[in-house]
Amino acid sequence: MEWWAFAILPLIWAKAVWLSPNVKTYRHRLSAAFSVLAGGLLFASLRLERSAFPILFGAAILAGIVMFVALLWAPRPKVANPEGG
Repeated sequence: MEWWAFAILPLIWAKAVWLSPNVKTYRHRLSAAFSVLAGGLLFASLRLERSAFPILFGAAILAGIVMFVALLWAPRPKVANPEGG
Protein backbone atom coordinates (compact mmCIF):
# COMPACT_ATOMS: atom_id res chain seq x y z
CA MET A 1 0.00 0.00 0.00
CA GLU A 2 2.84 2.40 0.78
CA TRP A 3 4.79 1.68 -2.41
CA TRP A 4 3.25 4.69 -4.15
CA ALA A 5 5.17 6.91 -1.71
CA PHE A 6 8.51 5.61 -2.99
CA ALA A 7 7.67 6.38 -6.62
CA ILE A 8 5.63 9.59 -6.48
CA LEU A 9 8.46 12.13 -6.07
CA PRO A 10 10.73 10.58 -8.74
CA LEU A 11 7.72 10.56 -11.09
CA ILE A 12 7.05 14.24 -10.36
CA TRP A 13 10.75 14.92 -11.02
CA ALA A 14 10.62 13.03 -14.33
CA LYS A 15 7.51 14.94 -15.40
CA ALA A 16 9.17 18.27 -14.60
CA VAL A 17 12.37 17.36 -16.44
CA TRP A 18 11.11 15.61 -19.57
CA LEU A 19 7.41 16.31 -20.07
CA SER A 20 7.08 20.00 -19.24
CA PRO A 21 7.98 22.05 -22.31
CA ASN A 22 7.55 25.42 -20.59
CA VAL A 23 9.72 24.75 -17.54
CA LYS A 24 13.47 25.35 -17.76
CA THR A 25 15.28 22.92 -15.45
CA TYR A 26 18.85 22.71 -14.14
CA ARG A 27 20.99 20.28 -12.09
CA HIS A 28 19.26 17.08 -13.17
CA ARG A 29 21.58 14.64 -11.37
CA LEU A 30 21.43 16.45 -8.03
CA SER A 31 17.68 16.91 -8.14
CA ALA A 32 17.20 13.27 -9.21
CA ALA A 33 19.21 12.13 -6.20
CA PHE A 34 17.07 14.27 -3.91
CA SER A 35 13.89 12.93 -5.50
CA VAL A 36 14.94 9.34 -4.78
CA LEU A 37 15.99 10.32 -1.26
CA ALA A 38 12.66 12.07 -0.64
CA GLY A 39 10.75 9.08 -2.00
CA GLY A 40 12.69 6.71 0.23
CA LEU A 41 12.11 8.85 3.30
CA LEU A 42 8.42 9.16 2.52
CA PHE A 43 8.16 5.39 2.10
CA ALA A 44 10.05 4.80 5.36
CA SER A 45 7.85 7.27 7.24
CA LEU A 46 4.78 5.27 6.28
CA ARG A 47 6.34 1.84 6.97
CA LEU A 48 8.09 2.39 10.30
CA GLU A 49 6.58 2.90 13.73
CA ARG A 50 4.43 5.92 14.35
CA SER A 51 6.90 7.62 16.72
CA ALA A 52 9.36 8.02 13.81
CA PHE A 53 6.71 9.29 11.40
CA PRO A 54 7.02 13.06 12.06
CA ILE A 55 10.80 13.05 11.78
CA LEU A 56 10.94 11.01 8.59
CA PHE A 57 7.97 12.77 7.03
CA GLY A 58 9.52 16.16 7.77
CA ALA A 59 12.83 15.00 6.30
CA ALA A 60 10.99 13.78 3.17
CA ILE A 61 9.26 17.14 2.76
CA LEU A 62 12.57 18.96 3.22
CA ALA A 63 14.29 16.72 0.64
CA GLY A 64 11.40 17.35 -1.77
CA ILE A 65 11.78 21.10 -1.35
CA VAL A 66 15.54 20.85 -1.92
CA MET A 67 14.81 18.76 -5.02
CA PHE A 68 12.62 21.48 -6.51
CA VAL A 69 15.06 24.25 -5.57
CA ALA A 70 17.94 22.36 -7.20
CA LEU A 71 15.81 21.63 -10.25
CA LEU A 72 14.40 25.09 -10.88
CA TRP A 73 16.97 27.55 -9.53
CA ALA A 74 19.18 28.85 -12.34
CA PRO A 75 22.93 28.71 -11.68
CA ARG A 76 24.90 31.92 -11.57
CA PRO A 77 26.22 33.02 -14.94
CA LYS A 78 29.96 32.74 -15.28
CA VAL A 79 31.60 36.15 -15.31
CA ALA A 80 34.82 36.74 -17.19
CA ASN A 81 37.82 37.62 -15.08
CA PRO A 82 38.18 41.43 -15.21
CA GLU A 83 41.96 41.15 -14.77
CA GLY A 84 42.27 39.13 -17.95
CA GLY A 85 43.95 36.13 -16.31
